[in-house]
Amino acid sequence: MSENSKLYISGCFAGLSSLIAFVPTELVKIRIQDSHHSTKEPRTESVYRQVTRDIYHAEGARGFYKGFWAHFWRDVPTYGIYFLSYDFF
Repeated sequence: MSENSKLYISGCFAGLSSLIAFVPTELVKIRIQDSHHSTKEPRTESVYRQVTRDIYHAEGARGFYKGFWAHFWRDVPTYGIYFLSYDFF
């Protein structure tokens, strides 16, 4: 396996492992932006907590990973390219 392939695969694994943290935080952020919370109240810690509770009560723990595959197809190859180009430059 070439050095470039190793770099690309390493980047892909890094992108995959980052999804564990990024998908739920992105979902909460998007729900806040899309909901009434973004226009009525300043973004405080309580708004984030409330949206997190709403997601958990409505959809359970699996609800935090809605959109996982969209993030997967966006982030995993991109991290691979990033690792490859970082080493190149």
